[in-house]
Amino acid sequence: MDFEDPEQNEGGDAPEGNGDDTSESSSVGEKRKSEQSDEPEGKSAKTDDVDESDGPTEQERIEIFKQMLREKNVARFGNWEKELPKFAFDPRFKILPKYADRITVFEDYVRNVVVEQKQERKDKIQSAKDAASNNESLMSQLTPDMTFDQFKELIRGEEAFKILVTKDKEKVFQELVEPLKKKESEEKENNRLNAMDDFEDLLAETKGITALTPWIKARKLLEKDERFHSEFLDAKSKEDLFQKYIGLLKEESQKKKDREEAAKKRKRTTSVKNTSS
Repeated sequence: MDFEDPEQNEGGDAPEGNGDDTSESSSVGEKRKSEQSDEPEGKSAKTDDVDESDGPTEQERIEIFKQMLREKNVARFGNWEKELPKFAFDPRFKILPKYADRITVFEDYVRNVVVEQKQERKDKIQSAKDAASNNESLMSQLTPDMTFDQFKELIRGEEAFKILVTKDKEKVFQELVEPLKKKESEEKENNRLNAMDDFEDLLAETKGITALTPWIKARKLLEKDERFHSEFLDAKSKEDLFQKYIGLLKEESQKKKDREEAAKKRKRTTSVKNTSS
């Protein structure tokens, strides 16, 4: 059954009489018609008796009407006739005297409700994030490797999180943990680079390692130093650094040979010139 606007039934016809009541019924009917003739035609022209000289301003009335629509969960892009049953009997329905104004504000609201809801969601998420950030006890327990389930236990009872859906709670969790993960990652990388520098120094300082030394033999020599056992370098990284070092030694050895050959060649050339002269 279709919902009827509560204002649609105002000023209805009086029930028909019978017998001696005919003249009285006719009189009442004429009176009703006389009263109805003074009313504007159509819903768009209807107004309610609201004293606008005292009380909320026009903008305040619009905001009150919109707040009612929010509280009644009016659907985004909703249709006036379909959504009307949700709020027609709310006292705030008549805060806007003109019926046409109610429809206009309604249509404006349903067009913009998506934007408003997104902003409202964003504000709630930010509010929860700020509340957590300012909670020293909570932040002190937050770790880079914490799981979302652990986080949910940590925020249990926190008022700012009670109004958030699970998806938004997880978003706050990720935004809080991300800086911790980034900091931890940067620290690990710095430690790894420092450990690499230390290992390269160790290779250069260790006697007995030449361009022909195999990794197995070099490892025994290197294991005696604590720099070899750094927690920030795995076995593959150590061997890769060793092979790189050996490559440099071979390259330097070849350059040395080339310089020696060039020197011998120059010496022979000089000797020949001296002999011929």
